[in-house]
Amino acid sequence: ITLTPLPAVIWAEVRSPVGDGANIREEPGFSARIVRTVLNGTPVQILDEVEVVEGATWIHIRFIDQVDGWIVRDLVISATPEPEW
Repeated sequence: ITLTPLPAVIWAEVRSPVGDGANIREEPGFSARIVRTVLNGTPVQILDEVEVVEGATWIHIRFIDQVDGWIVRDLVISATPEPEW
């Protein structure tokens, strides 16, 4: 029997230094449609996709309710392994 470990789920928290939160976009890029606006402290799961668009590094994220979107990498801080830190 060969055991294959599951990939680690990486959690982060939205932490914008300007304002009280951030816009989550449908695709990477500042002109993409906003799918959600969240407050600082909102937990998000970090997905594998990363893209550089318009001079910013965007990461693909998912919320606890399974809605996903894109956020600028500088607007999150790592909180792995769980959102209940």
